Amino acid sequence: MYGKIVGDTYFKHEFEKTKLRMAGGSWSLNMAELNDDVTDIVFTTQKGIYRIKYKKAKEKGFYRTFQEEVKLVVPEKYWSFTKKETKNE
Repeated sequence: MYGKIVGDTYFKHEFEKTKLRMAGGSWSLNMAELNDDVTDIVFTTQKGIYRIKYKKAKEKGFYRTFQEEVKLVVPEKYWSFTKKETKNE
C-alpha cells in the first residue's frame, strides 16, 4: 500500500515529478487502495497539499490501467491546492 486511510480520509505523499502529464497534469489513485468509507483524499508534496473529495474525483477523473493496476486519473485542476509555507516567507 502506497498511502494510508485514517478515518474517512486517504493520505499519500507524492513527488511533484511523479504527476502524470495527461490532461495538463494529473494525479492518479490506485483503486485497490480505496474503499467505500473514503470521502476525502489528501496528497502532500514538497510544494504543498492537494485535496479533493472522493466523489468529485470519481466524477471528474477517468480510469486507466497501468502495470496491471486500475488507476483513477484526476486532472490537477479539480484538486484544491495549499502552498507550503517556507522559512523565508
